[in-house]
Amino acid sequence: MPCRIIEKDARRCAELAAEGFGVECADAVGVLAARLPSEVQTVWVVAAVPFHFAFRWLKRRLSPGIGLRRKRIAEPARLGLPNLIAGASGDLYASHADFLCPKDCREGGCCPVTGKERPPALHRSIAALALPGVKILVVRSYQLAAGVGGMRGRDLEKARDIIERGEGPFLLATSCNCHAVLTYFKKSMS
Repeated sequence: MPCRIIEKDARRCAELAAEGFGVECADAVGVLAARLPSEVQTVWVVAAVPFHFAFRWLKRRLSPGIGLRRKRIAEPARLGLPNLIAGASGDLYASHADFLCPKDCREGGCCPVTGKERPPALHRSIAALALPGVKILVVRSYQLAAGVGGMRGRDLEKARDIIERGEGPFLLATSCNCHAVLTYFKKSMS
């Protein structure tokens, strides 16, 4: 499967190119917002970034005149998600782990740290949350290799379609079996 790295740090782009990697020196969110519609059925997005990629991508991909405004969830603990913490931007992070996972961790079976069977998949727990009036969208992160998760482009586009047609508020999660980032927001029209 061909792989393309999109990196905005010019120095890092030069290093990667020198090592023989196909690299495009640009902002990944902007590039994928422009390209993804034509590649949606086949592309996998591995977002190695320190923010909720799916939310930022959606903000750029929605039709002109549609905006998204982050909101804070009052009493996030009522969601009942494991090891929930709030980030500076207002995003929430949930994890079945209260420890640092090994870099080569693989989904499924027993946890390599605890030796115990893993709890129910976090992406399913989020999809089943009971939040009256809130549309819950989960973009699943699939394990592509040990320690590497990726989203399907068609799942990002499906979330975009739902937001374009729907009324909010929305809770968007990107989640694998054990970890998740969640953003609560409302749609605004200009």
